[in-house]
Amino acid sequence: MLTSPIPKVAILLETSRLLGRGMHQGIVNYSRLHGPWAFHVWLMDELTDSFSLVKWRGDGIIARIPNKQVEKAIQVAGLPTVGVMLTDEQRQPSSSCFHFSEINVESYEAAVLCAEHLLELQFKTFAFVGEKNDVSWSLQRQKGFCDKITQEGFSCQCYIPSKQSRYSWNDDSVQLGNWLAKLPKPVGLLAAFDLRGKQIIDVCFERGIKVPEEIAVIGIDNDQLICEYCCYQPMSSIGFDTVLGGYKAAEMLDQIMKGKQTEPICFRIPPLHVVARQSTDCYRLNDPLLVQALEIIRSQTTRRINVEQLCRQLDVSKNTLEKKFKQQFGCSILCKINQAIIAQIKILLSETNMTIAEIAEHCLFDSDTNLCKFFKRETGTTMRQWRLQAKQTSKAPSVPFG
Repeated sequence: MLTSPIPKVAILLETSRLLGRGMHQGIVNYSRLHGPWAFHVWLMDELTDSFSLVKWRGDGIIARIPNKQVEKAIQVAGLPTVGVMLTDEQRQPSSSCFHFSEINVESYEAAVLCAEHLLELQFKTFAFVGEKNDVSWSLQRQKGFCDKITQEGFSCQCYIPSKQSRYSWNDDSVQLGNWLAKLPKPVGLLAAFDLRGKQIIDVCFERGIKVPEEIAVIGIDNDQLICEYCCYQPMSSIGFDTVLGGYKAAEMLDQIMKGKQTEPICFRIPPLHVVARQSTDCYRLNDPLLVQALEIIRSQTTRRINVEQLCRQLDVSKNTLEKKFKQQFGCSILCKINQAIIAQIKILLSETNMTIAEIAEHCLFDSDTNLCKFFKRETGTTMRQWRLQAKQTSKAPSVPFG
């Protein structure tokens, strides 16, 4: 139960990682709507063997628990706690963390979306590289990826590091490079997390393996620092709604501190959409004309390119291109253009606060009425209904600063 009018909450999360930064924001958002709360933030480098919560008199804890010492300190404190990304060992009945409510991520579903991205690029060969120590979230991502690939009639090769490689990044890079060199190409590859994807791109660069022409690489987490600035080539990735995760963690902790939640629950943060970058910027098609057509369609969703304009850019007759689209994709050129536009509109609806009129202007519709008609015709639902459903899926209100 609460010991003071303003709850004192400890946050133990990695601010160097996207997960921790996003969750911090979500926790603060919840506090501004339902608080106020007083926060005490510990950085990861403070969680040493001497770490203790004995002298801190607080009401609750939200923590990623990196070692036994932190686990013991939380146990001794005896405060309501929400765990973040608990390990397999911490979920065992013998662990003091066993009765914690938890925030985790939808690893399986994220991997399925990555598989769909590579399948859309017409790859026929696939590979997966997981975390070296086969932790549960990595295995879930492997299963999700392989299940989807298998459902589509293909197979997936999975990298298995040697015992020596599990303890040495350099040894692992050598073994990984040999494995990558032997893969049948072209191949679409999922790395279990962004740093693993960066390692793969680095190894490919050193070995002279072309990315994405020979190996297209996609990661998971969508940490912009890694994906856009630390890779030889910007890396495609999928992220999670980490702000929602922080909001839900705070909501759970609030209920526990008030005595309204007594049984542990687990909330899994849903994945967002794939952010395509240069590492998968290719289409595995034998017809270069179709490759160029799809690249133009994808890059010009906000310019409302029409079929005639596309044919002029490609210097090809409409009948010829329509026939190629029907044979390869089973649909018309216009259908593919509309699919790309709808995908862009959904991103704007779910991830921005743009009004429908602003979206119409951004996507070059002459009126919001025509945009709404187009969206309803293509999706079977209205833009307002779709946005409401997307917001209900992630019930973490956006709170402005200031």
